[in-house]
Amino acid sequence: MNKLVEEEQSELVTKFHNTAFSEKKNYLQFIYEIGRNGLISLFKFPGGKFSLWWFSLVAEKAPLSSDAYERLISELLHLPNNPSPGKMALLKETPLFHFLHGLYAIYRFILNVIYAKTIIKDFKGRHKKLVNSDYTVVSYFPLMKKEKAENGIFENKYIAPFHRLLEEKHQGKYVHLCLSVDIDGLGFKDAVNLVNKFSKNQTLFLLEEFIKIRHIFFVHFYYVYFSLVFIFNINRIKKNMLYAYEGKSYNAWRILKNDFYLSFCGHKLVSSLWYIFAFKEVTAG
Repeated sequence: MNKLVEEEQSELVTKFHNTAFSEKKNYLQFIYEIGRNGLISLFKFPGGKFSLWWFSLVAEKAPLSSDAYERLISELLHLPNNPSPGKMALLKETPLFHFLHGLYAIYRFILNVIYAKTIIKDFKGRHKKLVNSDYTVVSYFPLMKKEKAENGIFENKYIAPFHRLLEEKHQGKYVHLCLSVDIDGLGFKDAVNLVNKFSKNQTLFLLEEFIKIRHIFFVHFYYVYFSLVFIFNINRIKKNMLYAYEGKSYNAWRILKNDFYLSFCGHKLVSSLWYIFAFKEVTAG
C-alpha cells in the first residue's frame, strides 16, 4: 500500500515538473500580454519614462518572491489545494489590509533612514568618492565572506570574483551601494554598524543614506495615488486574467491577486517608490 502511494506521489511530482517546464513559455507570454493590455501605461510613473508595472511581483515572475506560478500549475493539474483560509487569512487578502500594512512599512523605513543617517559617518566625504568613482557595485548586504569581514573588508560572497577583479584593476575607484536585508542573523542595525566598520578601508553606502526629507512626502503621495489607481481599476484588471490551457480558460486572478495587492497597494509598492527616489539621488551626481 505504501509503495503504491509513493508511486502515485512520484508520478504527480514528475507531472508537476514536466508541466511547469512546458508551460513556462505560455506563462511568460500571459504576463507579457497582461502588461501590454494597458497596465504598463496605467502604472506609468508621472513625469518618468518608466512604469511601476516592471517593479511588480507579477512582472518580476521570481519564484523566490512569489509562489504564483507553482499555484497556477497546481490549479491546471487539479492538484489538492490548501484548506480554505480562515477569517483572519481572508482579511489579509484584502486591499485595505495591504494598504495599511504598506503605511506601516513607510514608517518603518523612515525610522531606518533616520537611524542610518545618524549613525553612519562622513557621508560627504564618501559621496565625493562616489562622484569620482569608475564603478558602483549594487548588492544585497550583508551577504559577506566572514573571513574577509573579520579583517575589515567587505566582499559579497556571491560575487566575490568580481570584487577581486575591481580591487585589482580599480582599487580606490569603485564604491559599494548596499541594499540591506536580514540575513545570517544580521538585521538593519548590524548593517549600519558594518558600513562604518568597512568604510575604514573601502567606500560603502546604504541606500537609505540617500533619502531626503522631500522624498518622504513624495513616497506618501505616490503611495496613496497608485493605490487608488489600482483599486479603481481592479475590475478592469480581473478581465485580463484568463489563462488558456489545453483548450480551457482558467481565471488566474485568484492566484495572482495577492501579488497585485502587494505590488500596487502594499509594501512592495512602498519599496518600489523608495528605490525610485533613492536611486535618482544616487545618480544625480
